[in-house]
Amino acid sequence: MQFTQSGTLEYGVQFNEQIHRDFEIRLQTVGDEIDTVAEVGSDIIDANFTVHLLARTLISLGSIPEDELTPELLKDNLIYEDYMALLRASRGAKKKLMDMKSGSETSGSTASSSENSDSPRTTSDS
Repeated sequence: MQFTQSGTLEYGVQFNEQIHRDFEIRLQTVGDEIDTVAEVGSDIIDANFTVHLLARTLISLGSIPEDELTPELLKDNLIYEDYMALLRASRGAKKKLMDMKSGSETSGSTASSSENSDSPRTTSDS
């Protein structure tokens, strides 16, 4: 199951003389972060890192071809308010995962049928 968030940018991104506003972004993974560090050549998380990560996790932006959703396109055409909207949407995809977690049990939550043998037992000799 893939967790995504859709939305519409207020200002949009210009590409091929058109403004593209509707987007879908997916949940960011550790693999995306590792690949972004390798791509950017730095382990410093900054705006450049974040733009590369957003470009990697954007599924769609209007009718811009997927292979054109590059960090350079975002750097050159995305304004601050839309940048923040993409960051909020990315967090929204993560929230969907958290919401699913709260509705299901994890494998580590099963109860043991045996008592804990680490605690001391008291006996009465009276």
